[in-house]
Amino acid sequence: MAAQQPEDFAVFVARQAAVVLDIAERQLIGGRYKVPRYVRQSLRHNLSFKAGLRSIANESERSTKVVRAEANQYLKEMISIPTRFWLDVWAKVCGSAWDWATTEHFSTTAEDVERVRQIVRQYPSALLWTHKTYIDGFVVPKILFDNNFPMPQFFGGAT
Repeated sequence: MAAQQPEDFAVFVARQAAVVLDIAERQLIGGRYKVPRYVRQSLRHNLSFKAGLRSIANESERSTKVVRAEANQYLKEMISIPTRFWLDVWAKVCGSAWDWATTEHFSTTAEDVERVRQIVRQYPSALLWTHKTYIDGFVVPKILFDNNFPMPQFFGGAT
């Protein structure tokens, strides 16, 4: 275990440097391009996460390597890391829905947007909407993107 700690520290330092570069880049290109680029790596190197994997391996009588590989696959499946190109494409697709929805059905004000901005800066947040119209999944991301918010992440179950 101690032999891996220098490697873990090096990964941590490299990740922190990359995060600083990402922050500087976002000052130039905007917050809409913020993506969860280092979540998977952060989790894989987290001591509590590693201990949990060892515990699962022991309880299930499987090797830690097998459990870690399974967890890595789940993390890869759950954490998307879109590129700026695909974020722009998705915003364009969402814009088509926005054009269809028109202001009769949806309206936002600058005050509403700023209130949401303050909330998400201060608290962990999730946006929830119903599937009554199915248009919300397009319109809400478009409103956020146009107001320099990171594109929301969607969760859905694998079938």
